[in-house]
Amino acid sequence: MAIWVVFCITYLATARWNKFPEAILANSEAGGQCHRRLEDDLQKIQTTFGGTEARLNRTAIQTACARKYSADTGVFLEKSSRVRKSSSRKLELKFIHIPKTAGTAIEDAGRKAGLWWGRFDRSDHVGHINSSCMFWHEVPISRDESVRTFCVMREPFDRILSEIRYELALEGRSCLSEQELNFRVDFCARKGQHMDCHWIPQYEYVKHCDHILRYDHLHHDFNVLMKAYGYKVRLPEQHTMPADHVPGMKSANHYCNLGTANITFFGKRRASRFYYLDTKLYDKLGENVMVNGMGGKHFRDYLYKLTVSKREYDLAPGESNFEYTRPLNATGDKWAWGFAGSPQDGGARNPQTGEDDEM
Repeated sequence: MAIWVVFCITYLATARWNKFPEAILANSEAGGQCHRRLEDDLQKIQTTFGGTEARLNRTAIQTACARKYSADTGVFLEKSSRVRKSSSRKLELKFIHIPKTAGTAIEDAGRKAGLWWGRFDRSDHVGHINSSCMFWHEVPISRDESVRTFCVMREPFDRILSEIRYELALEGRSCLSEQELNFRVDFCARKGQHMDCHWIPQYEYVKHCDHILRYDHLHHDFNVLMKAYGYKVRLPEQHTMPADHVPGMKSANHYCNLGTANITFFGKRRASRFYYLDTKLYDKLGENVMVNGMGGKHFRDYLYKLTVSKREYDLAPGESNFEYTRPLNATGDKWAWGFAGSPQDGGARNPQTGEDDEM
């Protein structure tokens, strides 16, 4: 009992920051692993580019890890939660967190409504590929047919530049040269699990998402989806990214005005090839969030055709082969498509019944 009292007092004292006290995390095994991974990755980038030891903002790294591992609070809260479960609904909605797409803001909003999404979700409804990344950033590999999933997709180059600014903050820098920008685009894009899976193509996640929200229209798409599933969850108008809580991030956002125009033709070609499916799928997203994703027949068919063409493109003579995809099962494996049946079956799912509706 005394332990619970101490925990509750500690948690309430830091709840407004939505994280465990950094002193606790800094001395925890999870916090230590997070620090070491980020420091090793950042050292590798700078050493490869400049041949010198990297400068690191260890305060920023500690803050970033504390923010990430606030997931540990979910273990304790879930045991004593009296929040109404979703058993009254025929379908439960689960969130798949694609790094650098406002996932933390969505998880925080869900937690306030008693929903355990992303880093707070300890259920086995969605299976992941084991990796060195945080479990909620790992690529999905399977899912329970009793749930429906959603995620957010972001314009690929916008996501790349956001990640680079985040890395700069962890290094204690406000910006970088155009030459180094292009080096990072090439180096990091080819190492997907680098930096806690932040560079993995979004395609690897969205092929398991029944509904895909557009990052540029996040509030609208999120509200429409929540209403359709009967969830009373809303994002705050001015949601903050986890990077906003990292010392130096605002400075990097303000002073580092590098954009896609600063990426060379070669860099764009490399990135466009690696994120080929991301670009095509993002451009395919329409205004109806209910059919954006594997819950929509046209999107499923389009993704299947893209996957086949991407395989042929990768194996074209004279081209380097970026083997990052795991092609979808041509027979329509239920885990690849997110439901039992071939990609030609059904239309958009009705969130209340779980049945497919024709588009």
